[in-house]
Amino acid sequence: MKKEKRWILFTLLISILIPLLINIISDPYGVFGLKLIDKKWRPWTNNIRHLKINKILKEKNKYDSFLIGSSRIGLIEPELMKKYLPKARFYNLYFPAADQRDNSNTIAFLSKVTNIKNIILLVNLTEIDHYNNQNIFDLLNFKHHYKVTGENFFVYYIKYLLPKWSMILKTIKLSMGKIKTSNLTSYIQQNQGTWNYKTLENYIMKYGQYYFERQFKSSYQKPIRREKGILLKSQLKALKKIKMICSQKNINLIVFVPPHHARILDKYEIKSYLSFLKGIAMITPFWNFSGYNSVTLNKYLHYDKTYFRYEVAQMILDRIFNKPNSSLNDDFGFYVTKANVDDYLIQLEKEIEENEY
Repeated sequence: MKKEKRWILFTLLISILIPLLINIISDPYGVFGLKLIDKKWRPWTNNIRHLKINKILKEKNKYDSFLIGSSRIGLIEPELMKKYLPKARFYNLYFPAADQRDNSNTIAFLSKVTNIKNIILLVNLTEIDHYNNQNIFDLLNFKHHYKVTGENFFVYYIKYLLPKWSMILKTIKLSMGKIKTSNLTSYIQQNQGTWNYKTLENYIMKYGQYYFERQFKSSYQKPIRREKGILLKSQLKALKKIKMICSQKNINLIVFVPPHHARILDKYEIKSYLSFLKGIAMITPFWNFSGYNSVTLNKYLHYDKTYFRYEVAQMILDRIFNKPNSSLNDDFGFYVTKANVDDYLIQLEKEIEENEY
């Protein structure tokens, strides 16, 4: 009888330990530091927040400057930044779906563990109504690193211990090349922190006009302007926290609002959009590349409605750092401050009205 009980206990123990061991070895979220099956960093399966913060903690003295924001800033290579700030040592610390609430936590943590000199911060228009239907940071592949939030080490890791068989299977298939991935869901250049925009550029070279027709086939519609700034206050509050940290730590903060394709702006209530820009200006000077301009109205300068192309990233940086660029038009990029924001918004509202159709 005792022998039978031992076998039952042994069987139960094995049935618990083997799945846990498979989960740890496959490491589908990348949090256990093994990644024995699939060594690539994959933005929408792995927890990129965890992986990147771990990298920074291991290489504290390697970087003194960061590109921070959502995946829209994720195509700017740190090597490119040497053209503008030659002495700075940049790392691209973009996180998938990051907003200012996310960024403020990251910057607060970084300011305690590294000696930051420069931050290039992207602030998306879409953040004013971002994630209003779900708390995305509860998802295991979006969860903040426990050292950023101060969450208990054991509480954090226990959530990743229970096997997620669908994720384990997906990890195995990805490592074998059995799943086709788009550029943004393929992998991250670990040493730079960037996603590989060159894959999309290759698609454009291969398919040409067909690529853009497919991406923008339903773009030309009358603006509906249903989206409102329901998260405007919380995003601006987080931005104010970022500005305070940078002022206290003497960090050079450069803020910009990126260009989305014009059809994205068509979704937003004009009042919310203008309030968003005014709110930023009252906190910190910034560069505005959004609105209706020669870039946002040109589908050939975008990978899709939300992602601008690499050449646009160069145009943005050339404007910010006052470098010559023959592709730059006067209507792309305006430096907004407390002093000029009211006049600027009057002009911007006129431009929006001119593009109503």
